[in-house]
Amino acid sequence: MAGYVAEVVERRQWEQLINEYLLQPLGMTSTLFVRDVLMTSPEDMAESCGWTEHGCFPVDLQLLE
Repeated sequence: MAGYVAEVVERRQWEQLINEYLLQPLGMTSTLFVRDVLMTSPEDMAESCGWTEHGCFPVDLQLLE
């Protein structure tokens, strides 16, 4: 809900706000959103993992689309 309110108030997308107010000030110049990476260079995306009581397991990126 807070993200939606920020978008309405600022009249910009959530991703733009996060980049401007969080990622850039922290110097995180290589950080992208999942959708951006999948659309431009999926080979650069780190492997996604899930967690169960049995440990960590890889998550298929197609499940994120």
